[in-house]
Amino acid sequence: MTEKKRTGETKKGKKAGRSTFPAGVLYVGIGASAGGLEPLFQIVEQLSPDDPCAYFIVQHQSMETGESLLPSLLAKRTDCSVELADDGARIMPGVIYIAPPDKLLSFNGILISLSIQEARTMPIDHLFRSLAENAGGHCIAIILSGSNTDGTLGSRAVKEHGGVIIAQDPDTAEYKTMPQSVVDTGLADLMAAPSAIPNHIRDYVNTVSQRDASETDTIAFSQSQRNTLFSLVKNRVGHDFQPYKENTINRRIQRRMDFHKIERLKDYITLVKSDPNEANELFKDMLISVTNFFRDPACFETLKQTLVKQYLPRKNSAEFRAWVPGCATGEEAYSLAIILAEAMDETGVHCDVSIYATDVDTEAIARARKGVFPENIEADVSEQRLRRFFSHQSNEYRIKQKIRDMIIFAEQNVRQDPPFYRLDTIICRNLLMYFKPEAQQKVMSHFCYAMKKNGLLMLGTSESIGSLAECLHPVDASCRLYMAKRGIEDHERYTDSHTSQRLFSLTGAPAGGYARRRQEDSVGESGIRSMERILLNLATPPSLIVNRNGDIHYIHGRTGKLLEPVQGRPDSNVLRMAREGLRMHLSTLLGECAHTNQKQTRRNVRVRTNGDETLFDIAIQPVKSDQFDVQAFLISFEESPPPREGELDIENIQNISGQARNRITALESELQECRESMRVMTEEHEAANEELKSSNEELQSTNEELKSTVEELETAKEEVQSINEEQSTLNDELQAKNDELQRISNDLDNILVSTDIATLFLDNDLTIKRYTPAISEMMSLRESDLGRPVTDIAMKLEYTALAVDSSSVLQNLDSLTKEVQNEAGSWFQMRIRPYKTSDNRIDGVVVTFNDITRLKKSEQVAQTAQNLAESIIDIASEPLLVLDEKMVIQTANRAFLETFEVSEKNSIGKSIFDAVHGRLDQPELQKALESLVTEKHVLWEYPIKVELKPSRTMRLHINAKYVPFSTQEGEAPASCFPSRPLLLWIVSVPNLHPKTDLLLSPVLDVF
Repeated sequence: MTEKKRTGETKKGKKAGRSTFPAGVLYVGIGASAGGLEPLFQIVEQLSPDDPCAYFIVQHQSMETGESLLPSLLAKRTDCSVELADDGARIMPGVIYIAPPDKLLSFNGILISLSIQEARTMPIDHLFRSLAENAGGHCIAIILSGSNTDGTLGSRAVKEHGGVIIAQDPDTAEYKTMPQSVVDTGLADLMAAPSAIPNHIRDYVNTVSQRDASETDTIAFSQSQRNTLFSLVKNRVGHDFQPYKENTINRRIQRRMDFHKIERLKDYITLVKSDPNEANELFKDMLISVTNFFRDPACFETLKQTLVKQYLPRKNSAEFRAWVPGCATGEEAYSLAIILAEAMDETGVHCDVSIYATDVDTEAIARARKGVFPENIEADVSEQRLRRFFSHQSNEYRIKQKIRDMIIFAEQNVRQDPPFYRLDTIICRNLLMYFKPEAQQKVMSHFCYAMKKNGLLMLGTSESIGSLAECLHPVDASCRLYMAKRGIEDHERYTDSHTSQRLFSLTGAPAGGYARRRQEDSVGESGIRSMERILLNLATPPSLIVNRNGDIHYIHGRTGKLLEPVQGRPDSNVLRMAREGLRMHLSTLLGECAHTNQKQTRRNVRVRTNGDETLFDIAIQPVKSDQFDVQAFLISFEESPPPREGELDIENIQNISGQARNRITALESELQECRESMRVMTEEHEAANEELKSSNEELQSTNEELKSTVEELETAKEEVQSINEEQSTLNDELQAKNDELQRISNDLDNILVSTDIATLFLDNDLTIKRYTPAISEMMSLRESDLGRPVTDIAMKLEYTALAVDSSSVLQNLDSLTKEVQNEAGSWFQMRIRPYKTSDNRIDGVVVTFNDITRLKKSEQVAQTAQNLAESIIDIASEPLLVLDEKMVIQTANRAFLETFEVSEKNSIGKSIFDAVHGRLDQPELQKALESLVTEKHVLWEYPIKVELKPSRTMRLHINAKYVPFSTQEGEAPASCFPSRPLLLWIVSVPNLHPKTDLLLSPVLDVF
């Protein structure tokens, strides 16, 4: 299951939600931004004050707005009471609460809580998170039109706590970014038009009300039905939920049932069978990809300081390997990469980092690989880290490539697939708490096996290491940060009941055969008490309890006459401790008892003790007890009674014949020889047994070595599996990159083919790398010319310095622009620029040819027209001026200069009112010319008087016309030209005649 928030929060939220309102009452949070007012109108128009819901609306408004107008606008559209939220106000059903523009709206039990909104805080996320924590599954989050991603992170919290997410259908939104973000992250349970949302709210209210009416604190389903459902899900999606805690899974199943308005699990199973997509939806619901950057910031800071102060300075390899199982959409993996980059910079210890981030959710892994996150991560990531590790692109933050390259994302089931190995750090937060204890123990054993010595493990704040305290010791108990006592190279791997062998002993060395046999044969305290009860119940004389090999487990009574310690290493084997005359009988009787499983006895056994002989009766019988599982035998010793009166005592018989005496002596001698022979045979037999035991021990030692070899092979096999897993992960990552490169390559190919600009790419050696089809007008190129020097290609230009100019650009790193002509007479603007790679490295040049033939022709036409105009102006017999819009003289003909007796130097570039010694500085004339510019009409025969000399005044008529620049589309905008000419013709009255217009017209036509 993907990562989740702390269990304590979930339980707290659920409890708060239940204690706030009666059963069936819901919190409904609505977030809107740009374009959200009309959808709000459509929703509130259908709300009823009788609905058991409290509504909370947050709309993005400027914090400087002051009093919000939204309450008055909504109040006109609904029958519900609409109030501006007030800090400390009690929440009532049937009321719509509006968040003030400069405040964050949250909850404190059944009271509203308002706080100051900071610049980077996302108000909709803040509302939704508070909804989730207070109402749990009794809340609905609604996302309407908006131009940012506020609400996405809050929707994840609502989803985690069992609430419902409704997004406005992006096709109906004026600004679709906000609802589309929730849809793209897979959080939306439903997409609907705003007018349909109130009906969905009522349906969910009815479902929850019916459930609350009969629900106990724990949701329970039939085990057989659960197994049937799990089997269906496993067959569809390949994931088994049996090891997950029942309450967690039951809540997710109930949520899907509520969504479909189904009351019985049996009916829901029927739905899953008939609708293949429902199994996938249930799977997604169970695997809520809920996470965020630096969850519990203090814990991540503790991890960073541990890396800086303890781990990295002592690291003896150039590789740092980490594993983040249950990574969801990658925030936690990227958080680890960021603090690791910071730690390496602080310590100066730089490693080749490989962080394996895994999850069973394919869609979450795909999103994690992109490394793109909404703007509202600003609430979790500091501004400094955002600048250093992220790039901001149109309402999104993209992780920088340096951090992205540290992480390898892959699909993996942490319970079933082999773990990664030789890891420096494992972060598995808030995942194990959803597993049953057996599954938790199995996963934790994988972690212990996978870590290096002193490797770091960080769990969620609601999780613990269980029975693995001998494998891990705490670095910070409050943050659940642990350090491995042993590494994969020297600690025993803990496995579940399905694993057949142990790899190493607790001391780090392979377990020896003797120690293993002693462990198998050892008996605990409860076994010893059981033996005492057996001996007391039987009221036995001096006795022993031994196993089949004669190893003594318990001694009862005084046995000094029967046993003595052996020389050398202490030994507790009864056959080696038995005194002379007893050993052979014990070995025989013990073997017979073990074979027949019946009591065996031997009477009058002579036992030599300190030079004396004592007769003993021996009895051996099997014993049983539930406290020890080895085969045990009770050996009891009892002194034989002396011969009774009247029995034959050969030594005291005096009246026997000499022949009989000789016969007795011979028999005694023969008996002594037999005993001696039997003693020799017994010793040889015991020696043979010792040799056999020695051989057996050697065989057992060999067997142990073989077992150790098998265990090493199993370890090697698992390492190979882990390597294969890594290779598969790398292959997936490379395939994803190859696909992306292929798409980029296709886009580039299409751009190059579709463009009309001839482009040529050359490398640093001026060999051809790529070109566009339009280059054929400049040179003869074929596909086979790729890789050839550009100097080998025939040019179709009247220009031969391409190689020289390209080398100059490579040397100076400055762009070069020239105009060149091809053999067909067409003109091109050639521009040579350095080719820069993404890492700011120069890798050749880019040569572009832009067709400017039409521009050149236009320039020629313009030059001809200008020459004609200047000639006409110059030969005119009357004074003629060309002014700009500011009445500055641009051109003056000879007649003007001669009439007003001024030089060209003193008139060109000066205002007409300042030139000619101010003779034309007349307010009426100035006003007439300025109106000519604004109203664009013709000034005709405007009379003025000019004093040319102190004694000479001349009456003149002014003819003027504003001349605009024109294009094919009409008059060109003023921004295209800095100034426009004003043609001014000055005619003296005596010379006025109708032919003047004939001379003026061609000049005007030119302009």
